[in-house]
Amino acid sequence: SSEEKLFKEISEKGDIALNDLSNLNCLEYLYLSSYKITDLSALSSLTNLKDLTFMGSGVKDLSQLANLNNLEKLKITSLNTFEISPLLNLKSLKELSLATTEQQCNQLKESLLNTEVTCRNPAS
Repeated sequence: SSEEKLFKEISEKGDIALNDLSNLNCLEYLYLSSYKITDLSALSSLTNLKDLTFMGSGVKDLSQLANLNNLEKLKITSLNTFEISPLLNLKSLKELSLATTEQQCNQLKESLLNTEVTCRNPAS
């Protein structure tokens, strides 16, 4: 199917193929598993996205997620630590899981009162 082709291309080519998603405004769920993805800017136009999971160690900047106001679930499986400020205004977020410091985890929990925040040590 064309969906399988697109997702295979994303895992093989990373950022280049991820740009193909930027026109899929109606997309609500996205699972990305590729170490070749380093730039999430193509996701910034996916404003209907409700559930985003990405695995891979290349992503370091979450600022492109800041305007995903419908995002309800975000899971980041990576050993990288991130600047968390882009996540603090995601008021629709119900579940958040990522690797971060204890201090940043507490800041997320204080800012996102209606969100179930799960943090793990970035080194593990």
